[in-house]
Amino acid sequence: MKRLLIALVAVAAVALVGVVAYGVLGPDPAKQAQADGCGRSRTAEFSRLGPGWAYVDDKDVPATSPSPPAQWLAGVVQAYKNGPDASHPSGGDDPTTHDSFDLNVNVLPDPAYRGLLGGIENAQTGNFEGEGEETGRVHLERETKYQPAWTWPDAGDRVQVLGSWVWDCGHWDPGGERTELHPYRALWDERVPSSRSPYGESEGDLYISTDATPAGQIAECAHATKGDQQAFKACTFTQPNWLDVTGDYTLTLKAPPKPPGAKSLAVRVVDRGSTVDPHWTQTIAHDTLTLRFHLSSTSPNRLIVAKQVFFGWRPARKVIHLRVTFTKLLTRRAMDPGCPHSQTSCGSPETLRQDQISAAPGEWLVYTDVAGQWTLWPGFLKAHDGSTFAERRSTDVYVTPKQPWRLFVFTHECDFGVGSWTHVNAPMAPCPASQEFGNFVGDDVPGEIVVHYRGADGVGNHAANGSLASPSTCPTSNVHGCYRLWWTIARVSG
Repeated sequence: MKRLLIALVAVAAVALVGVVAYGVLGPDPAKQAQADGCGRSRTAEFSRLGPGWAYVDDKDVPATSPSPPAQWLAGVVQAYKNGPDASHPSGGDDPTTHDSFDLNVNVLPDPAYRGLLGGIENAQTGNFEGEGEETGRVHLERETKYQPAWTWPDAGDRVQVLGSWVWDCGHWDPGGERTELHPYRALWDERVPSSRSPYGESEGDLYISTDATPAGQIAECAHATKGDQQAFKACTFTQPNWLDVTGDYTLTLKAPPKPPGAKSLAVRVVDRGSTVDPHWTQTIAHDTLTLRFHLSSTSPNRLIVAKQVFFGWRPARKVIHLRVTFTKLLTRRAMDPGCPHSQTSCGSPETLRQDQISAAPGEWLVYTDVAGQWTLWPGFLKAHDGSTFAERRSTDVYVTPKQPWRLFVFTHECDFGVGSWTHVNAPMAPCPASQEFGNFVGDDVPGEIVVHYRGADGVGNHAANGSLASPSTCPTSNVHGCYRLWWTIARVSG
């Protein structure tokens, strides 16, 4: 009997270790978010009297000690139910807590990192609430001003991420706050194969930055002031734009499939504006490249590591060179104005977010993701109902004959032209200054376009309407959507 009891205890201990290792015991927002610093007051957040983000487990760390350390995450960029919004610019952020719009990335974590998911899965609380793009995902955010577009992930990429593990304090109903890495401080994005490589290589994009962004400053102030509203407000005006990235880094990148006749693997590195050399060591084993290095960062010195690493076979794989060119955009609706006098409903055909103070023209931002290469069209479009814009914007991609790739278009209309976190007289980048004041749910989103291709099968002329599905705020009375976009795909010889 004694042996049986010992065996049962041993089994239970192993099971518990397995539960902890696979992270099904994430933090419960109902028990912890407020204790960690969330105030559950949007008014306080807008007034710099309460944090929009607070560190997970900060309740156990004295204000006089360093804030909770950054956490690592590894997984696949993927939205809930494989939706299109695995990675995209934000559809709207509060200007009172941002300098620019966020880049949002949803990561399905590897089993060892599931403990970063807040909430209770069976109760559908925290990160498990609802059926949005980030349900069951670790949500990553970092302002686009602080994250260059060449690093932005695409759906299906594998990533390794180091970031501030925080509660998103501004969203607590009905299932409680979610946890996220915001801001992330280091991003390693694996693209296998790379659409940028004329040699059919894999690509690893590395971006490490000590720039805290407003979200990082806010979480640091929440830690330092522990619920004292006036002390928090004072802190937000003096907190340095700096977060620590000190530590050991181990990053891996798989080679693309080996083509016939290939004999060796080669590595080439492109620097994209680093302030320091990480002096990494690289090893290749089992067709996988491993980079190892150590970084030391000291406040207030700004540190940036920005590298593109290409890894592939020699002789090189044969690929197809395509050029995707956007040729015309029709804005059926400007998305402005909303209802007069900030009414909540007036049946406007322009927008579902009718409670806003705005006027035509609409200020449109257009983002395109072509096979993982993100581009923000320069400037903004002054859109009226029925405006047509002749364009000539091209992206070159390299694909294998059977390689699947997608074209993804995300549009964003600026509804806030007033001050931001750091600059009271400047709007959130990249929107223009104006007298408009939108709905705090977010700016208008005219709609998305998602088209999937394989190899060169899409060569020719194409057109599509902006989707009316979420996150679009185009009223469904516009049965063809609020815009239409035209593009061509051409095969480039040589």
